[in-house]
Amino acid sequence: SCDELENYLNQRQELQKKKKFLELFIKIHDSLTKIEELLNLTEEENNKKPNSKNNNNENNSSNNNQHVVLDSELIQRLANDLNQLHFYVSQAGKEKPFVQVVLP
Repeated sequence: SCDELENYLNQRQELQKKKKFLELFIKIHDSLTKIEELLNLTEEENNKKPNSKNNNNENNSSNNNQHVVLDSELIQRLANDLNQLHFYVSQAGKEKPFVQVVLP
């Protein structure tokens, strides 16, 4: 009876450990997806930037200021998400196959 209980508790502990890693892997995947989306958004914004050949300098200056603010916000969001990704990777352990695939 004590052996059965101990066996049950060991199985439960293993399941909790696996659940923890699964949740971390999901968080890593979600962080990667979010970073990719932000990078795509950055690329789209760069493609939308007005050309300097525009005759309306005041409008062009206003657009450039908006893009600088947008770019700095995107950079901040990317930095935050990258820090979060590094935290999740450190929690999961770099030796895990899933983590090795996502690391450069």
